Amino acid sequence: MEDYGNSITFRAVLRRDGELISSVVCKFAYGKHNLKRLRHEATIYRERLKELGGRVVPNFYGLYEGEMEDEELTGCLVTQYCGEHAGVPFYGLSLEKKVLLVGAVARLHDDGVRHGDFRESNVVFTPDGIPCIIDFDCAEVHTCESTMPIVFHRPQPDPEEFGCDELFSACNSTGAWTPCHIKYLHVYRPIEYVESAEKLASLAPENVDRELALEIAERLIYEHWEGMRKRLACDWN
Repeated sequence: MEDYGNSITFRAVLRRDGELISSVVCKFAYGKHNLKRLRHEATIYRERLKELGGRVVPNFYGLYEGEMEDEELTGCLVTQYCGEHAGVPFYGLSLEKKVLLVGAVARLHDDGVRHGDFRESNVVFTPDGIPCIIDFDCAEVHTCESTMPIVFHRPQPDPEEFGCDELFSACNSTGAWTPCHIKYLHVYRPIEYVESAEKLASLAPENVDRELALEIAERLIYEHWEGMRKRLACDWN
């Protein structure tokens, strides 16, 4: 069982004549407001995600509604059980999983859906390591304006030029791109200045002590390369 505040999910099985058909997730919502969100999610599955079911998103098996003993409306949305959460932030995934995950978000957008709440708790992985995006109660119909190809380990593009904030965020959260700036003394500077502490410190204002400027530059450069090392280590897990 998982409690998400406005809904509770349970894992179950579907059977026909005693024969197992599928492992499923039952997502329950209680009350008019939460049921409205669940109905919206069901509509997204039915009208927008049908072709992606079983690949990028779970198969959708239906929305069932009824009244509890207190006469409050309750709904149960049933979807395919696809796997478990990775248990690490997106940037801690292997490169293969990162590429597949960003591709899954792009496929959603190609089919006219913006997820609206893309984060680790809304992605599960099959036993084969295939990502499956879940929980579409915040999803919206979307016309994606991004035409820029996504190439891993290239410098981060300008967000406005990229053209889609959710897809841009998905790339950033997986560490798809290398940084194009470093923040030094409250100002973002081109990443080329991490070549040496002296080069970065040359950008310090005149009122900053030279030794302090160098000390800060050395620390930032170390943190930058250490972060890159850890990212690449995750990529090749």
